[in-house]
Amino acid sequence: MTSCYKSLQEKAFNVRQPCLSPDGKWLATGSLKGEIRVWDIQTRKQTTTLSPQIESGQELGRVAFSQQGDRLFASTKGGVVKVWKVLDWSLTELRFPHGDRVRSISLSQDGKLLAVLGFDEKVSVWDVDEPSKPKTLHVGWGGGIQAGAVAISPDRKWLAVGLGDGSIPMFDLSTLTEQFRFPTTVKSEEIKTLAFSPDSQVLASGTGFADGAIDVWSIHEPEQPIHRLEGHTDYLCSLVFSPDGKLLASASADQTIRLWDTEEWENSLVLRGHQHEVWAVCFTSNGRQLVSGGKDGDICEWNVDRAAKMSWPIALPNELPWGFQGLDAKRRASFSPDSLWLATRNEDGTICLRTTENLEVTHRLDELGTNHTGLLFAPERRLLFVGKDDGTLTWLDPLQPHTRKSHTLVPKATIYLANFGRKGNDLLVLATHHPSSFSAENRKTRCILWSVEDEKEIVSWDIPANQQCAALSPDGELVVTGHYDGTLRFWPIDDTGNSKAISLRDYVRGVAFSPRDDGLLVTVNEYGRIELWDVATRTSRGILHGNMKAVFEVQFSPDGTRLATAGSAGESVKLWDLATRQEVATLIAPGYSFGEVKFSPDGNAILAPSIDGTLFMWRVPSREYITRYERSHAKSR
Repeated sequence: MTSCYKSLQEKAFNVRQPCLSPDGKWLATGSLKGEIRVWDIQTRKQTTTLSPQIESGQELGRVAFSQQGDRLFASTKGGVVKVWKVLDWSLTELRFPHGDRVRSISLSQDGKLLAVLGFDEKVSVWDVDEPSKPKTLHVGWGGGIQAGAVAISPDRKWLAVGLGDGSIPMFDLSTLTEQFRFPTTVKSEEIKTLAFSPDSQVLASGTGFADGAIDVWSIHEPEQPIHRLEGHTDYLCSLVFSPDGKLLASASADQTIRLWDTEEWENSLVLRGHQHEVWAVCFTSNGRQLVSGGKDGDICEWNVDRAAKMSWPIALPNELPWGFQGLDAKRRASFSPDSLWLATRNEDGTICLRTTENLEVTHRLDELGTNHTGLLFAPERRLLFVGKDDGTLTWLDPLQPHTRKSHTLVPKATIYLANFGRKGNDLLVLATHHPSSFSAENRKTRCILWSVEDEKEIVSWDIPANQQCAALSPDGELVVTGHYDGTLRFWPIDDTGNSKAISLRDYVRGVAFSPRDDGLLVTVNEYGRIELWDVATRTSRGILHGNMKAVFEVQFSPDGTRLATAGSAGESVKLWDLATRQEVATLIAPGYSFGEVKFSPDGNAILAPSIDGTLFMWRVPSREYITRYERSHAKSR
């Protein structure tokens, strides 16, 4: 579940360190270049921009509010701490020369104690109220690689320093003497980030570059980690415990945030949505939300304790044809209008009918042959349409195969089925002669609107052959096509020669109309962008944030209140609530990627075939169930 305070378009504003005030009123975010932005949590609007002058070559370090919430601290890698009074945002500076450069900085939980780790192999500890009296200790690197992290325990008893050889010496803050040292667990891996638990009894450490694992250490058992948490595929950027210590959040360069249950020390949730490295995370004071920022410039708020119970997917292994992510990877399965049956195009090219209860085969339609390119049930009637690679369109009642009829639309063309209009009277069909070449400029695709009632073509026209997706509006008056060149084209049925195009820059993978009369269209693309559009004005209505990788198809729920998107590994299918524009759930299934997704007509199931030929189906909770769950959960807090 994710929502953003703002999707920052200035990608130069890399969110280095978000922090929340103790009273939950303010969110402060800092960038590498030194600019700090302050947001009002209630209104989710930016209220103040603080632009401290940072010397050339320096970077902004940690940003933190004081325990009383009356001051905001921002440390730089030049050893300077900027301090603002929250009341009027007036600025003062504390300057702490520390060699030529500073490697890492840590502020105590109350913002009054500062530890500065320099490139000169020293750590200086400063009392912010007495900046002229620093305490300094020599740590060394422990190897040929520079040390990477420093942390002060919440009780201000311990100073942890992550060295370049992966070891962590622990210093008594009152005497600045080393008491013991956590050993190296991964050779030649420097410590990138450290975090103490709220009770100061546990230390979590994250290493770079090749490992990505988290070591959990007990202050009372320094010989070896008490736990090793694995799952990230790139180096760790940030670690933080929830205020109650029940969760550990980890942010990684693999573009994900993971939540770890500290009772069982298991990965409880993976949060995906950032499009680049996630640099920092912080919990709200009640521990119910998490705020993150990273290199992509997005500031995201995550609801970490909301969950809707989903049934495990029913898998039908190796029964569907393998296909590329394109038109030939779609329309491999279709629900009947009553949601009782599922027609599937199988690996051997045949079509069969299954029950949606357990996906068992009940009817085989061998008389249809094997050269099928897609199938689609018509709404409001048990009529199955099948496309073939010889240019013909066939339709029949699958329980009465003798009723089948056929018509040649475009001789020797490959027939792809897009979708029906609202009542099922009109069917959008694409006929093309590729895929021998996607680059031939003179190659065209024939777009055909077919009348189900009259069993004949209503209108047809040529479109560029680099189309990836197409959709017919519910009223049957408009066709929208998405293309490899990043264009979205609008074709009025009554004037197909007068099309309009919008450039989206990125390869359009899927497009769908809302089934409601709200003039809403949604597109998905190669880079995980899910965008809502106003059909009448051809303008954007907003973006849904949550996908890390490509999204291949999208479909509205029958009532138009939700979206389902098909994505890549780890993000198999995502379910979205359109009212809140938040992710409801991620449905995980094994597989490289999923080129198709669809709701059952009753809205109680979601179907997604994997590119490897496996079909997955989930039973999903109703909107009413999720609402009841959230209300009851809110009362128990």
